[in-house]
Amino acid sequence: RKQFLKLGGTTVVNKSAALFKDMVKINRIFVVYPPDMSEDEVRSAGLIDETVALVQGDGIRGNSVQNGLKKVRAPYVLIHDAARPVCSELLIRRVMDAMFKYGAAVCGINPYSTVKYIVDNKLTPLDRNRVVIIQTPQGYKTDLIKDAYDKIKTSTHTDSSSVAQDAGIDVHLVEGEHQNIKITVEEDYRYLKLLVR
Repeated sequence: RKQFLKLGGTTVVNKSAALFKDMVKINRIFVVYPPDMSEDEVRSAGLIDETVALVQGDGIRGNSVQNGLKKVRAPYVLIHDAARPVCSELLIRRVMDAMFKYGAAVCGINPYSTVKYIVDNKLTPLDRNRVVIIQTPQGYKTDLIKDAYDKIKTSTHTDSSSVAQDAGIDVHLVEGEHQNIKITVEEDYRYLKLLVR
């Protein structure tokens, strides 16, 4: 339950929600929570106050996103990983600007390291300038992304931009941030604790 880990005097999920709280043009924040927990457990474990709405999720990521989207009434929506608690306001604004202009926007970064893929047990180089590591937040016209999730019924997509693209939506890329780390392994959490401190 990485979203409930302590970070910077609060929790990872509450810190992620707080990124959006005081921003102009953002009027509601939803946190989609694990299906095996109650709302009270989530608020207590995540230190989440009543200004944030809670939506029960699903064991499958795509279904959880859809559960959250069903509650959205605004014409545009940002989708963000609870496990990315340190993106900047500038990044959020870049995504929002592109979302308003193009209808679908995602942030991403080029890798610093050499990147290769394996074919027949042989390493084959990739041009890292043409490889993008996708991040969140991602922004969409609400009707567009709702329709995409309704149309694409699969559990293999790892993010909303993949669902959008498979539904035929052009997703605009904006520059992400290398510090916008998603907590996936213990080392990520340790690094973020240092960064926040």
